[in-house]
Amino acid sequence: MRIGRYEIVRRLGTGGMGEVFLALSSGAEGFEKEVVIKRILPHLADQPQFVRRFIEEGKLAVRLRHAGIAQVLDLAEDASGLYMAMEYVEGADLRSLMRALRGAATRFQIGRASCRESG
Repeated sequence: MRIGRYEIVRRLGTGGMGEVFLALSSGAEGFEKEVVIKRILPHLADQPQFVRRFIEEGKLAVRLRHAGIAQVLDLAEDASGLYMAMEYVEGADLRSLMRALRGAATRFQIGRASCRESG
């Protein structure tokens, strides 16, 4: 499956408004880069309020620069609708970590979270 120029590898997650995929961006001489594709759920893609919020999210996110925030690489549209291409940051997501700790006798410690150093 493709979204725009990106080859979808697998779905990473689905939320109330959107879905997120791991994808590959390909280039010359076998160049490949893993990215994340975020798009509005298909059944919401034709509702103007969701489209407007998605565009606003993309415009805001592209202005944010911090080591702990994945960079937005592209906001584009194909036959399936609008999508955002974002930097892929490997690792566990917070929801999975919180689920793993739910039944444990320990609580989440902020020191276990880490950000990449910028520069």
